[in-house]
Amino acid sequence: MAFDFSKFKLDIKDLKLDALPASRVSLPQWARLEARPRGTDLIDSLKAQVRDPLWLLCRQWQMGEFEGDDCGTPVYSDLDYDCSSIQSQQLPLNPLITAQPVINENDPGTKSLDVRIQMAEMWIRIISSDDQLKLLIPKFTTNPLYRFKEDTGTQLDEGSFGMLEFFKDRYFDGYLFYKDAKRFNTFTAVQRTLLTAKFILFTQWYTRTYFQTEKSNNWNNSSLEYQYTLNVTEKVEANTSLLNTKSIVVDEFYDPVPEWYHLKIKNQQSKASTPLLLNGIKTLKYAKNSPGVKKLIPASVRFSGMPESRFWAFEEGGTNLAAVGADTLDLGRIALLEFGLIYSNDWMMMPIKSSVGSMVQIRSLNITDSFGKVQVIKAADQGIANTWDKWAYFSLDMIKDGNLGKADSSLPILGVIPQPIQGEPIEEVVFQIDEMANLVWAIEKTVQTPGGKPREGSSGQKEKKREQGTDWKYEPQSQVPLHWIPFSALQSDTKQWVYRRGKMLSEAGEKIYPQTSLIRKGLSSINQVEQVFDIYNHELCREGLKLKLRYNYGRWLNGEVYLWKAIQKETGAGEGNIGLAFDQLVNFDRESK
Repeated sequence: MAFDFSKFKLDIKDLKLDALPASRVSLPQWARLEARPRGTDLIDSLKAQVRDPLWLLCRQWQMGEFEGDDCGTPVYSDLDYDCSSIQSQQLPLNPLITAQPVINENDPGTKSLDVRIQMAEMWIRIISSDDQLKLLIPKFTTNPLYRFKEDTGTQLDEGSFGMLEFFKDRYFDGYLFYKDAKRFNTFTAVQRTLLTAKFILFTQWYTRTYFQTEKSNNWNNSSLEYQYTLNVTEKVEANTSLLNTKSIVVDEFYDPVPEWYHLKIKNQQSKASTPLLLNGIKTLKYAKNSPGVKKLIPASVRFSGMPESRFWAFEEGGTNLAAVGADTLDLGRIALLEFGLIYSNDWMMMPIKSSVGSMVQIRSLNITDSFGKVQVIKAADQGIANTWDKWAYFSLDMIKDGNLGKADSSLPILGVIPQPIQGEPIEEVVFQIDEMANLVWAIEKTVQTPGGKPREGSSGQKEKKREQGTDWKYEPQSQVPLHWIPFSALQSDTKQWVYRRGKMLSEAGEKIYPQTSLIRKGLSSINQVEQVFDIYNHELCREGLKLKLRYNYGRWLNGEVYLWKAIQKETGAGEGNIGLAFDQLVNFDRESK
């Protein structure tokens, strides 16, 4: 809204000049000073002058900022540490722990035809290089002990049927030949000698192609995770011959690559040193006064989003640590923010040498700062292992047994294949909790065909459409898909609640058995129950879980190639409901074609 102020204009005629002399009449006037920030000289602005330094000094005294420590910069360091070799670390831990049998002998029917045929083909190729042994090939291909088993219980898919028909008269079952201890008993002494030499080459090829250990199954079916034990021998003190042997358990591990947090110290015991044990321990030293030895100079830690210590320096905006939110119970995130924002420029880094597959134990660390002072740096976790006095990052947990004493401050440098190439799952089982049926269903999503290829678990079933009839009949149980295996909750003999594998009946009244090796523990190849299959109750939550069996491929430090089968556990997709019902009267008595 606009106002017209012209009508409020003071007219000279309205003034009573007769009552007041004109010399004494004055009108008010004002002058305003405005700052002009623009200019060509920036010297005064960049000085950032303090106008009241006394007030700032008082505030610093009030906040306790004058109670500072020695802020000398680290210049040199004297470091003494040991590298103790971990047992079985000549091989990468990935296949060493997770390798599963390439051919499971308890699978129903004949599985892994591709591997069995490949083994037979390689054996024929090896003995074909010898003119005398080449004549013995028909004795292997026609041997009835090595013929492919006629599988009447498993439906062969089109690809597996074609493979079996093509190779059954040309080759033999190479795996049965490999497992037969009397494979050369029917040959002469000279032939046995030649065949044994060739069989050594065949065994080397098989173990090199498919990695397997003597115990190629460290998977615990009850806890659905891998369990493995490593041993390491360390020195008790820096200048003593007394050794300490630790038993380290790989626990709660179901990922492709084991990490340091999968390790727990189970127990440890002291023993006298021997030359063989001392050979596995390397003592390395860095000292600033040692001639001919490289000096170890600490360097400042730098990372993206790190606050700048200089006044006129600007941080990189790509990483905004201040925008990270943390709950009051999210200790890990709170500690990360405190490290990144408050103590960011207080951390130093020193690169040291260590052997792959070893435990690094820092014996002593002395820092010489820019003022010439030497400070002894101690490990942060010096408390008792089973109390709250011990808390640290990158340290191994201890299984509490009351005899472990001080916390462990060693750091494992594991030898692993960091990023193995993973193939498509050849077997996959999804566990879902069905609250309405009070069961856990193990759904076989992916099943391995006899030819070694994956297929859907429901692909071999034919859906039957039922039409409504006029006659009512009694149905004891609604039909369940053949690839749904039930697990019922019960209390085991050890008074522990578990989910135990059960059986359902098909429409023909036949028992339904699992087809995947992931849930066939305790079943023979002819589906005889040799052992119960229990899963701990706490391992299956409302989200469910997935088990996948797949091939892994990777290269080790020396260039060796590893190919192995491994199980991987993932989070499921939630609960399920199959609509299982019992004791019903139905009038669907005719099946439509």
